[in-house]
Parts: sequence; C-alpha cells; structure tokens
Amino acid sequence: MNLGVVIKIKKKKTIIVTETGEFKAINTRDGMFLGQKIIFSQQDVIEDNKKSSGLMYSAVVAGVVAVFVFMFTYFSLLNFEATFAYIDVDVNPSVEFAVNRDGIIIGAEPLNEDGKKILEELTYKDTLLEDAILDLIDKSRKYGFITEDDKKNIVLISAVLYSEEPKEKNDFEDKLVYNLMSDFKSLDVNIEMRFVFASKEQRKKALENKVSVGKYMIYERAKQEGKDVTLEAIVSEPLEDLLLDQTLVWLLRRISCYRLRLQQHQLSR
Repeated sequence: MNLGVVIKIKKKKTIIVTETGEFKAINTRDGMFLGQKIIFSQQDVIEDNKKSSGLMYSAVVAGVVAVFVFMFTYFSLLNFEATFAYIDVDVNPSVEFAVNRDGIIIGAEPLNEDGKKILEELTYKDTLLEDAILDLIDKSRKYGFITEDDKKNIVLISAVLYSEEPKEKNDFEDKLVYNLMSDFKSLDVNIEMRFVFASKEQRKKALENKVSVGKYMIYERAKQEGKDVTLEAIVSEPLEDLLLDQTLVWLLRRISCYRLRLQQHQLSR
C-alpha cells in the first residue's frame, strides 16, 4: 500500500504526488478532492506513454505551488473540524473511526487488543474512511483474521451520526457501501459486510462496556428478546461463529447485509 496526495483531478484520471515526490496518474474515484491523502496500490496506477507523461508533468508543475499552499491551509483547518460520525468496524480486530462530514478520518481508537495491533500499522489520518477500512481488511488478512479460503469473513460496520436527518443517513450508507464494494474488487476473499446505524445512547453504553457499538447492539437486542447470552460471550466470539448460533443468527439478519464474492485482482501487499 502507498500513500499519495491529490494535486489535479480530471474526469477519468487523477494526478497524485507520492511520499517520495513522484507524480503518478490513477483512476479518478468518487469523492476525490484537491489535497486529499489517499491510499493506493501499484494496480491503481495508470501507465502513461511518454507524450502523456510530458503533459502530466507540465500540468503538475504549473499548479503544484498553489496546491501545496492549499494543502497546508486545508489540513490545518481539518484538525479542528467537528466530528460528523463515529464508525466502528469489527472484523475480529475492532476499531472506531471518527470522521468529518466529507468522510475524512480525523481520529481513531482501538476497541480491543487486536484492534490496537492493527491500528499501529494503519495509515488513516486525513484519509477517506473507505480507504482506511480497505487497509484495515488488508492488515487483518496479513494477521490471519481474514482468510482467503471459502470461509465466510464477516465485516460488521456500525455508524453513529450526529445528524438525525433520514436523508443524510441514507446518503452516508449508500456512499460508503458503494465505494467499499468498488474497492473490494481488488480483494480475493469471501466477505459478507453488514451495516447498521446506532444511537448516541447505544454508543455511550458500548464505550462504558469497552466494546464496539455493533457487538453491543447484538447483545442489547438479544437481551430484549429474553435470549440467554452474555456480553462477554458476544465480544469473545468471532462474528462468523456468532452466525452459527441459532440464538443470534436472526438478530444479525436484521442488519443490512451485503454479500461480496470478489475474485478479480489480488491486493498488492
């Protein structure tokens, strides 16, 4: 995985500058903007011929000074931008991301020991949420939390938005899921992604119990229905094992489910 900064956006092609100062062209993604930090792999890079490379270099040089002034101002202000949503991601590592209204990560916290290990290696600050989730899944595969065989890998994403507007919630879910499904085309794993919205009160209780919002909701719903389960049992069990528990399987089925069997490209490690 590589890190770059967007410095020029065209309809189908975007120019970025890498950490080593190289200019590269990649396919334009939905939601890109000038000064954005993105994660990319070598497969994302568009190989330019000499003529187009010269044009790219000229365009980059012409705007690079203004762009970096913009970047300095933008990222200085970004650190003070209010949190729009908290997103908990459960694979087995559990991590919480705080994002602004544009879906840019402004903070992250591990929710268990595996999450702490993964977060230490994760590039997430000032990046798009979906890029960080993709990187989290890649790191989870590296440590064996996600397998490349026929085993079903569950990714549970729970979101707590400060906005109560139904349209904003729907737009947030649609954009995140669409971008993730597009990005997951670079993976070769059997993933079942589940998405759910939670309330601020549910997040507060989850924090008090030191668990992710998603797993707390499973526990909460189970108790409401009189199911004989403990929070410790739900926290300790991998999500795919919870699906085998007939006491809980119907609860998980109520959560928005996106089954993804994607075998197109191998993500560069």
